[in-house]
Amino acid sequence: MSLDQKLNILSYLNKIGFNSALTACVCDFVAGKEINKYFPTEEESIEILEKCKREFGEIET
Repeated sequence: MSLDQKLNILSYLNKIGFNSALTACVCDFVAGKEINKYFPTEEESIEILEKCKREFGEIET
């Protein structure tokens, strides 16, 4: 299956309700492109976790 065929199939992800950012990430992954830009940096991850802790409290493990 060619890359164009794969990307054409993946274009339907949005039509079935997937987030456009996820679809773009999957398309880049399938095309062999870098996908780090779709994920938060370490600093952003810490910020996100701190916000979750403030909103929802500590998570018991």
